[in-house]
Amino acid sequence: MQMFNSKNGILYFQPEDIDDVKRLIQSAVDNHKTIIIQGAKHSFPFSTEVEQHNAGCLYVLLTYMNKIIASDFEKGIFTVQAGCRLGHDPFDETGVSTLENSLVFQLDPLLPNGTRSVPPGWSLPELGGITHQAIGGFVGTGSAGGSTRYAFCDAISAIRILYYDGKNIVDETFKRPPIKDDSDPFWAVGYANLGLLGFVVEITFICQRAFNVRGSEKTTQPERHFIDIKNTATKQSLHSFLKQPDYTRLLWWPQKQINKLLVWSASQETITDWPNYKPHPYHSLPVINGSTQLANKVFGAIFHFLGHTLVIGRQFILKHFTNTPSQKQSVNQWFDKLDILILKLVLKIVAPNGEKQFDDAWWRALPMDNEYSDKFAPVKFTELWIPISQTDEVMKRLNEFYEKPENSGTFCSEIYPGKANCFWLSPGYGTDTIRVDVFWFGRNFGPPEDYFAKFWKLFDDMHFRCHWGKYIGPSHDRKCQELIRRPYPRWEDFMELRFRHDPKGIFLNDYWKKQLDLQSRSFKVKPAIT
Repeated sequence: MQMFNSKNGILYFQPEDIDDVKRLIQSAVDNHKTIIIQGAKHSFPFSTEVEQHNAGCLYVLLTYMNKIIASDFEKGIFTVQAGCRLGHDPFDETGVSTLENSLVFQLDPLLPNGTRSVPPGWSLPELGGITHQAIGGFVGTGSAGGSTRYAFCDAISAIRILYYDGKNIVDETFKRPPIKDDSDPFWAVGYANLGLLGFVVEITFICQRAFNVRGSEKTTQPERHFIDIKNTATKQSLHSFLKQPDYTRLLWWPQKQINKLLVWSASQETITDWPNYKPHPYHSLPVINGSTQLANKVFGAIFHFLGHTLVIGRQFILKHFTNTPSQKQSVNQWFDKLDILILKLVLKIVAPNGEKQFDDAWWRALPMDNEYSDKFAPVKFTELWIPISQTDEVMKRLNEFYEKPENSGTFCSEIYPGKANCFWLSPGYGTDTIRVDVFWFGRNFGPPEDYFAKFWKLFDDMHFRCHWGKYIGPSHDRKCQELIRRPYPRWEDFMELRFRHDPKGIFLNDYWKKQLDLQSRSFKVKPAIT
């Protein structure tokens, strides 16, 4: 088994096969240690907290468990190791990830310009906004793209995990049962398992034929859009729109003097004349000399100035150079105007009003945010999933909330839909959803939780469910822990299975212990959504 010393000084085990995984589990049992499994480290709150020098942990990177190990190209059935990246991960510090060993490329290889030298292959029905993640992490956190028609988890047909039941190491594959039987443990293990049920080693997908994606992105003020996000009843409702396209997402800059809306929507298209097809790719950032790197650097520098330098400057002047309420008001008004002036200039370049058309292969078009760099323009998130039937109320609250400048901030939010499923701890369990994805620039001054808490409070009576791979609330807040558990009708079923799969707690890390209050089992809830 290979080892890797990461840049933060943590020594990682890198298993290469099932025998290596069994040895790690046995070592954890014998030495009373916790196994910390990392894929692409894209779940920032989790990765940041667990990547501490803890002698009680075995740290694992799935660097070399990254292959398609079984395939039926005639039927489109593929079994993939959990460490395989969806797409190329440019931030893989081991340097192993490439486009060529990514899942999407192996399913449907393309030339660098997006054209094909071989007939179309296979596809997944949906992807998230980026494809840097490892398969195991994407599945384990219940991640998804924006659609009520297609879902990534619909393609999952089986999942193989290893766990220690208190006596033996168990190697078990859970297969998808008939959809009506949501009592089967597959619905706990197969998706949104949080890594709490064992060591996920393989996932089997039933794929569909590769397709192209054709769509547009329209950018203008909300009142000029064909979608009604203000609940005026004069245009198509957002509720109706979110269920209409194959794929969609909205980016909203809600600041009063900005109030800009980007509506990205697209549909699947059958591939016909593939030898002569020429893609027209979507770009989220300006391309300069064939790259978006310069745009990322400039974008990151400006938002660091907005969210960090100006914030510190404002606080310093308010503290040392103002004595009266009117002086403080004048200073705040001056900084507010400066914020808006800079934002307007940036958005004229990054998000100019108008319409973009695009037409490209599925795995190049659906991850519309792949061009943003976590290195130069890092973003942190909290994402609230709310039953789509409550869309009008969600937008009513957001519009009122953003009336205050301190709530709208200097960044944007994303609004997009999700398809219902049967997985017990999926935020989409049992209902289509509207998802409010709140952005926080990663180099802003102060902790993101302080800003995110405003949204948790705003929607706390709407039984929202948080995206497991993003910020889900302060771990010290018992009320927040209760809100996390409350909307899941099968929470207790999942926890019963967890105790059977992991009675020694070797997969229960400190992050989930604190976030979910799993030190005790005394907490019981009545389901809020049925």
